Amino acid sequence: MATVTDVTGRARFERALAASEARLQATLNSTGDGILVLEDSGRGLEVSLANRAFRDMAGLPAESLLGRTLPEIVRLLVEQGADPLSLDRFVSAFAESREARAEGLSIARPRRALLDLMAAPVVPATGEPAGVIITARDVTRRLDSEQELRRSVEELRRAKAELEAACRDLAAAQKEAAERNEQLVKLNAELRSLDEMKSNLLANVSHELHTPLVSIKGYTEMVLKRRLGPLTPEQERGLGVALKNIDRLIELIDNLLSFSRIEKGETQLRLEDVPLWQIIDEAIDLVGERIRKRNLTVTTQYETDELVVRGDRIKIGQVLVNLLTNAVKFNREDGRISVTARKGSKGFLEVEVADTGTGIPKDALGKIFERFYQVDATARRKYEGTGIGLSIVRDILRLHGCTIRVTSEVGQGSVFTFTLPQARDQEMSASRPPSGRGRTQS
Repeated sequence: MATVTDVTGRARFERALAASEARLQATLNSTGDGILVLEDSGRGLEVSLANRAFRDMAGLPAESLLGRTLPEIVRLLVEQGADPLSLDRFVSAFAESREARAEGLSIARPRRALLDLMAAPVVPATGEPAGVIITARDVTRRLDSEQELRRSVEELRRAKAELEAACRDLAAAQKEAAERNEQLVKLNAELRSLDEMKSNLLANVSHELHTPLVSIKGYTEMVLKRRLGPLTPEQERGLGVALKNIDRLIELIDNLLSFSRIEKGETQLRLEDVPLWQIIDEAIDLVGERIRKRNLTVTTQYETDELVVRGDRIKIGQVLVNLLTNAVKFNREDGRISVTARKGSKGFLEVEVADTGTGIPKDALGKIFERFYQVDATARRKYEGTGIGLSIVRDILRLHGCTIRVTSEVGQGSVFTFTLPQARDQEMSASRPPSGRGRTQS
């Protein structure tokens, strides 16, 4: 006796079930979150399904998961570097209620990852839990970004505090600077007032001294020429010394008057075309007596006889007199002074005054044109003077749009070179000296 059973329906059912499972697995594998399905068996919860995302997150092959119990899964995760305490709390939570969450669970292998885990019960129509679904979401980037954001916020807070402190310091510094600036403005106004008073006093005193000194000089010269009677040798020597000092005072007062006018901006140039040799000769004649007393030799050399200056004859003469006076004062006995004139750069002439004197120290070369500066400013200095002669020279040349420079070596003398405006018309009469030749005086 044979029994025939029609299994067609069962085969169709099994095929449909297999297809459904395949679709479910494909669906689960397509999700970005990890999914682990554990079903209740006689010996507890066992893994019945795990998608690709969960296996990748946990670094576990598929065959090592299916059929594993929950404690075995926990052990595998711990082996992969998960924190056992966090896992124990997670497992304990859903063992009681079949619902649990674990945030930021750290997995070290196969790569560092931070996972958010969530457990939810599987409840069929019977109402009795039949298993649990655990989902895992990789939140590494989000948590790293949040951590980086927190660091940035903290850095911003520190930067804000530092900026606020810097702003307070800056405000205090600005306030202090404003107060100091106000003090400086007041002090500057006081100094300007004092400077103006000084200039006015200097001008008035110099002017008041100049007139009587000129008269005294005139009478002294008359006495020396014996127009008022004979003189004894002693009287003549005494009057000679007096006349020398009178000339020194007049020269000093003239310099002070020039200094005062330049400082107050009251100097006006009377421009004219003058042969340069005439101004040089006049200056040499003015200091001729001093040259002879020191037994000095003066030579002049002109590049051409067509050197004509466009400038203030008196003030350019004062420049030369001041330079020649220094050349005499600081020279050695039987020394030499040379004055050389030549064409300079376009539109200018160049004059050089050289001596064989004591020279100027290198550290003083940049200061000698400053007002009241003296190389030796001690009370026992060897040479007399006020220290304004060279500053007047510089200022007069500046008024003409010209410059002056100096080179010197101690013990070897000094060379002062300055420029003068060249007249446009160089054809005016300049009968002496012949071109390329000079004059010697001793």
